[in-house]
Amino acid sequence: MYIHLIAVSKFGGQSLVYHFASSDPERVLAKRRALRENTPVALAEYGVHVLKTDRADFTSVQALDPYFSGAKIYTDFAPFFSALAPLVQDALAERRARFGWSNAADTDS
Repeated sequence: MYIHLIAVSKFGGQSLVYHFASSDPERVLAKRRALRENTPVALAEYGVHVLKTDRADFTSVQALDPYFSGAKIYTDFAPFFSALAPLVQDALAERRARFGWSNAADTDS
């Protein structure tokens, strides 16, 4: 049995997924800690899921739960966060514009 660590973020019609799988629970826990410790974006910008399947590949996850279908899959942190960061920035800019929020970095405090 394989344990899958999945970080998923959806912005608009785009779904990004970081995926790691192992049969060793300690490796999965270590990777989860590393994900949390190395994130350059707020933890609220993606959800973390842990699932079990009989195979290590991500297609087994997609077969179990179609929620993960159509996602862009990353197996390394750096490319996942590099793709995620501009989407987060765009979403924040959209929220600021929609709600009239100012950018805290633009104000004198």
